[in-house]
Amino acid sequence: MIKNIFTKQNLKRVGIVILGLLALFFIIILAGDKYYKYSQEKAQKKLVEEMNRPYLEDTYGGKTPEETFAMFLDALKKGDIELASKYFVIGNFQEENKKYLKILEEKNNLSQSIQQWEDALISGTKFEGEKNDYSITYKVRIIKPTKLINYKTNQESILPIGEYTNSIIFMKYPSSNIWKIADL
Repeated sequence: MIKNIFTKQNLKRVGIVILGLLALFFIIILAGDKYYKYSQEKAQKKLVEEMNRPYLEDTYGGKTPEETFAMFLDALKKGDIELASKYFVIGNFQEENKKYLKILEEKNNLSQSIQQWEDALISGTKFEGEKNDYSITYKVRIIKPTKLINYKTNQESILPIGEYTNSIIFMKYPSSNIWKIADL
């Protein structure tokens, strides 16, 4: 009886079954690997889309840095700090600058800052960096000691007489082609 189990035909069948199982095993591994890679790519694509959504949905800004800055200044002149803050880059920086603008308003320095920024737009040196970077550098001449407000600490300090250089930095959202204020 035992001799009958190890016949050539039975060994051939067992070999075919083993080869079939090995082939099935490799197919499952390859398919599993493909599925894993596919699911990882899909999850990564979804994460990138979710991260980019706020930038795609953000419509506050102009087609040029100057247009964005003009919109920002118009909002400030109308006393709409909420709107003006929307021209800043999205995120914590937007909230920090909203606080800064409110402090300027509370300390009655907002109109002076608006005038300074308007002058900068007219007479400042414009620099276009990469295709998504832009800055306006301007000089401010202080003819009498001036109070400065640190918007993070809400503390005042005195700026001595002299000439100072400031910059307004812009960045362009590549996904929506809208220019935003990155730093004042």
